[in-house]
Amino acid sequence: MATIHRLDAAGTRAPHSERVVLEALSKLGNDWTIFHSVRWQSVRRGRPGDWEADFIVMHPDRGLLVLEVKGGSIEVVGGRWYATSYYGDRNEIKNPYSQASDSKYALIEFFRNLKPPLRHVRVAHAVVFPAVEVFRELGPNAPLGNTLDAAKLKEPDVALHQVFDHWQQSCRLSTSDQHQIVGLLAPTVFLRAMLRTRVERSEADLIRLTQEQQDIFDRLKGMRELLVLGGPGTGKTLLALERARLLAKQGAKVRLVCYNELLGRMLRSATTGETLVDCVTFHGLCVREATAVGMKMPATPDVAWWDEEAPRRLVEAIKLRDPQIDALIVDEGQDFAPSWFAALRSDLVDESSPFYVFADDRQELQRRNWREGCVIEASYTLTENCRNTLPIATHVNALFGEPPPVRGAAGIEPRIRQLADDADVAGEVLDLAQNLMQIHGLSPSDVVILADDTTLVRKLRRLSVDQYPIVDYGEQGVVAVTVARFKGLESPAVVLVLTDADGRTADPTTTAYVGLSRARSAGFVLARQSHAVGACFKHSL
Repeated sequence: MATIHRLDAAGTRAPHSERVVLEALSKLGNDWTIFHSVRWQSVRRGRPGDWEADFIVMHPDRGLLVLEVKGGSIEVVGGRWYATSYYGDRNEIKNPYSQASDSKYALIEFFRNLKPPLRHVRVAHAVVFPAVEVFRELGPNAPLGNTLDAAKLKEPDVALHQVFDHWQQSCRLSTSDQHQIVGLLAPTVFLRAMLRTRVERSEADLIRLTQEQQDIFDRLKGMRELLVLGGPGTGKTLLALERARLLAKQGAKVRLVCYNELLGRMLRSATTGETLVDCVTFHGLCVREATAVGMKMPATPDVAWWDEEAPRRLVEAIKLRDPQIDALIVDEGQDFAPSWFAALRSDLVDESSPFYVFADDRQELQRRNWREGCVIEASYTLTENCRNTLPIATHVNALFGEPPPVRGAAGIEPRIRQLADDADVAGEVLDLAQNLMQIHGLSPSDVVILADDTTLVRKLRRLSVDQYPIVDYGEQGVVAVTVARFKGLESPAVVLVLTDADGRTADPTTTAYVGLSRARSAGFVLARQSHAVGACFKHSL
C-alpha cells in the first residue's frame, strides 16, 4: 500500500475531486509515496513566491510527478478554460496544464536552492480530471500523454507509469534521497529545548511540537506574511528559529531580529553554522549597517537616539546598497517601535518576500505601540503552553485573570513569600539560592535570579552563593539579571525578586508575568510588602 502524507490543515476537508483522486492513489503499491496538498516557498525568476500542488507522487525509479486536479465538467472554448461544478456552477478557470507546469518548475527550483542542492531529482507534471473521460488533446500544452481521467484512475499504477513514459523520465532515488524529500515536503520537526541543563526531576529533555504548533508551522509554509501571537511558553521563539532554518535550507537569505541582547545572543548560538541566517538585535543591526557605509555613531547615544535616529540610519545605509534579505522574521515583536518594522522591511529584496512577526502583547515592557507599525492582516494565536509546568502556567495566567491551562506537565507549585519593607532583600535571595543548591540539589546553572531593580542586581553580583559567584548572563556561576533583560529566555528554576523599585517605568503585573514565566520547572517569588504583590498574585496567594 502506498505511503500517504496528507498535508492539508487539521480540521479542513479536501474538495470532492481531490478525495476521489486520493482514494484511487491509495491503491498503489508500497513503492509509491503520495503527498496531498503540498505547499512550499521558493525563489523563481529572482523572486520569492508561494507555490502549491494538489498532489506530488514519488517513485524510486521514476522520480516525482506533480498532479493538478480539476473536478466537475470541463470545457475549452477558444483556448479559455471553464469548469462546471457538481452543483451546476460554471466558472472560468486557469489552464490547469500551465498551473501544473509552473508548480513543477518551482519545485525543481526549490530543490536546486537547497544546501546542498538536489539537482539529480527529476520532476514531471500531469493533470487529473476525476469526473470525466478525455478522448483528445485539450490544447497545445495538454497532450493525452500527461492527462489522467476517470477511466485511467481505475488503474492508477499503469496510468502513472504511462505519464512517466510520456516524459521519458526515469530517476533512481536512493533511500536517503527519498527520506530527504519526505523531510522537505512533509517534515516531522522536533524542536530541542534551548536549555543545556535541566532540573533532574524534569520528565523530558525535548520540547515536542504540539498539534497546535504543527498547525502553525504548516501555515507558515503557505503564507507570505503572518503575525503569530502567544503567551509565554507557547513556543514562539522555537517556531521562529525553525522557520528561519527551513527558509535558509531552501536557499533564502533570512534575517532573524529581536530587541533583547541576551535573546539575540541565544539565537546566534542556536544558528551557529547557518550561513544564510543573520541573527541580530535591531540596534545591533542599525549600528552594523550604518558603520559599514561610513556613518559615524555618537559616543553616548541616548534613548531618543536609539528609538528614532537609529532606524533612520538603518534606512539610509540600505539606500546606499541593494536590498539583501529574502525573508524577515521578528521575534518578541512587542518590543519594537512602529518605525523599526518599516526600516527592517526596506532591506527585503521584494515586497512579496516572507515576513513573520512573533509577539505577546502582555510582555510589552517598552510600551512603544508596536502594533501601529506591524501591519499584517493575517494572524494566528498560540494558546498551549509547552514550556512551563502546569502549576507555573496556572499562576502566570492568573496574573491577568485568565483561566488555568487545560493540560501541562506536572510540577511543584510556585513558592511566593512577602518580605518586610526593611528586610535584607539581598540576604534573603542568597539564603534561598543556597537552599536550592544545598538541599534540593540544583546546580548553579539551573538557577537564575531575576529582579525588577537594577541596583539590587549590581549588589548581588558582588556576592556569592557558597563558592559560586553571582554573575551576568553567559558567565560561570549563578546568573542575576533584570527581568527586562532576560525576556525571551528561560531557566529550569527562577528566583523572582519584586521590590517595585522600577515601578514608575514598568507595570508591576507585566513584570511579574514576564519574570515568573521564565521558570520552566520551579518558580520562587520574593516581594516586599510595599510591592503591588496583592494585585499581581491575588489569584495565587
